[in-house]
Amino acid sequence: MEAPLPSEIRLAAAMVKHFGDPEADAHLRRPEIWTSALLESFRGEAQAGDCLPWSKTHEKVRLRRGEVSLWPGINGHGKTVLTSQVVGNLLRQGRRVAVASLEMKPWMTLKRMARQAAGNSSPADKFLLDFVNWLGKRRFLLFDQRGSCATRRPSSTWSISSSTA
Repeated sequence: MEAPLPSEIRLAAAMVKHFGDPEADAHLRRPEIWTSALLESFRGEAQAGDCLPWSKTHEKVRLRRGEVSLWPGINGHGKTVLTSQVVGNLLRQGRRVAVASLEMKPWMTLKRMARQAAGNSSPADKFLLDFVNWLGKRRFLLFDQRGSCATRRPSSTWSISSSTA
């Protein structure tokens, strides 16, 4: 194995100082490691991952299995509406989905999703119970953390992760 360059050593030290992780340098890699993966990715392979619900995005955006998608933005500008639509689409395809909103309590996220699913601002109790049951059967998860986070945790507003397992 090639000895690290002085710049790599300084970067590793900065990562340890900033994140407090003595193993941070173990995750730093030279780009040459991914040369074959890079070349293969440009050889006409079909785009992998789940499409968003809107046909005009199908060739532009995919949500790949095992990856996290962040949907940051200003409060009140439609992140919940947009991501609720995406979540519903993924769940209907049999994907497991986890959502983290660091702005609101999980029940408030569910409330907004239920209103959107019902198509009205005051769904009946039976609809709400059926909706929660439908989400549960599809193993939908909500991350219960709001406010500030330690520097080691991601600080994005929305995160969607899907998988088939």
